[in-house]
Amino acid sequence: MPHCRPLPPFVALPLAAGTHWLACLLACLFMQTAPAQSVDFEPLIKNITKTYYWQPNQKDSLRLPLLYEGRGYRIELSPNPMPFTVQQTTVETGADRTYAVAYSVIYENRLVSLFDSVGFVCLTLPNLTRDRDYEKRLNTKRFQYHWLLNGQLVGLSNGLYYALNSKGKWRPYADNVPMGRQPKLAEDDRYIVFGRSHGEWGGTLYFYDKASRETHLTGIGDANTIWKEGDTYLVLSSSGHMIGGSALAQVRTPNTLPITTLADKNDLVAGYALGKLAPPTAPSDIRFGYVGIQLWSMFTVQDRPLYLFHWFEKPLLAERDGDVFKLVSLLPFDRFYHHNPITTTYGRYTLINYADQRGEVGCLLIDGLFITRLSWTI
Repeated sequence: MPHCRPLPPFVALPLAAGTHWLACLLACLFMQTAPAQSVDFEPLIKNITKTYYWQPNQKDSLRLPLLYEGRGYRIELSPNPMPFTVQQTTVETGADRTYAVAYSVIYENRLVSLFDSVGFVCLTLPNLTRDRDYEKRLNTKRFQYHWLLNGQLVGLSNGLYYALNSKGKWRPYADNVPMGRQPKLAEDDRYIVFGRSHGEWGGTLYFYDKASRETHLTGIGDANTIWKEGDTYLVLSSSGHMIGGSALAQVRTPNTLPITTLADKNDLVAGYALGKLAPPTAPSDIRFGYVGIQLWSMFTVQDRPLYLFHWFEKPLLAERDGDVFKLVSLLPFDRFYHHNPITTTYGRYTLINYADQRGEVGCLLIDGLFITRLSWTI
């Protein structure tokens, strides 16, 4: 898990006065630095000027770099944008369905994905070429799910767990797999973290203690990213219900949270998520909470902590400075909406998995300033 770093200090920017042609505003803004010329925010700005419904009085007079102010936060164009190179790749798996049954992981410098009709599909990194020899090594059993646990590739096959050993052979996995048939959120030397969300009926975040084999819970739902800050776990969560919202909460001592048995984890109790029975998160443990903005991921590129979020039907990347989100890039994906995203950092790579109600439908692979969107097809 990546370590948090302090965000750069806020740089006050003069707001453009009066109303100007959009092209002039963009030209004045983008002439500030050379990198800015390689990031085109015009599609977002045009969308805002057409559909600005939160602040109708600004519909015809955007004052760049400010795009939005209200509900306790601001959104601005950054004076230091990041010129990501973005590509979209469709992977023909040969499977009979366009989704993976488990979230893909990175193992031995390969993206390892699982499909119910063809088994494992493996793509070497960073060129994303198909490694069929490695697939043959993995597909000696028929698996229904897989994870990366304790640094090992672990698979579920007909009710039993197996781990791939150093010789490339599947052997029985002796440790506990606490999360059932669902992905993990994060893992360190002490805990395996996973969650369960039940929409408007709440959610639960679980910390499985490897030493005690006890599972602790808290009532944080829709978690998508776990960061470690010293001994504190920072949990980013985002909900799309109603008008949506996002929060960053901290969990200081997971071992002091209530304990649940593995038998009752993930269950609804009287129609509500099990986390509803846990003590509410203390206000002092909420780093931020915003309405009307969906933050799907946080990760670091070139020592700059970034957020991936959905706003005005566009996927954006931004830095956060206090309550100010500064847009550094606009991703060129149409009709791109995350469900159940999970972010994991594997050395130089960041992997953002996302799904629909069936399973994983794709992922974002981030390698420095290079972003690849992978989608599965038959």
